[in-house]
Amino acid sequence: MNTIFGLLIISIGSMGQSSSYVPINKIKDWSWENFWLIQGIFAWLLFPLLGAFMANNFSGLLQIYTANSSATLQSIGYGVFLAGLLWYSQFFGLGMGQSFFEPGSVMMAFSWSILMSLNVVFSNVWGIILKEWKGAGEKAIYFLAIGMAVLIFSLIVPNLF
Repeated sequence: MNTIFGLLIISIGSMGQSSSYVPINKIKDWSWENFWLIQGIFAWLLFPLLGAFMANNFSGLLQIYTANSSATLQSIGYGVFLAGLLWYSQFFGLGMGQSFFEPGSVMMAFSWSILMSLNVVFSNVWGIILKEWKGAGEKAIYFLAIGMAVLIFSLIVPNLF
């Protein structure tokens, strides 16, 4: 039963996140920074809080958070803050990098896929360095290596022509 309820919450979260793109005609004159700010508030603050209250009552949430020491919660908070800072800094880097391309050029279209491919490669390399793949089967690491090789190949080879 918990699995079904968890999948229901994930489905509602997915619908909530995708609904951020519904009013695109109403906000097409907004800058992308304002759009991401509003989407971030709803998709990463309000909707997850709503999901937490769907899964637990208020006293249950308090019990979950008070079960850990404040030092543990503080270290988690610093990690979350750092991860969010790094996540959003990539968009500023993307925006600055795109300013070197001509509007409507093919590189403007490919810059997002390049960014996402590099995210996958660097996050997996970082996971390997931190030994997050320790205990994973040989087959999983084999597929990880093949996937990263395909991404790197797809980033390098088209630029050669």
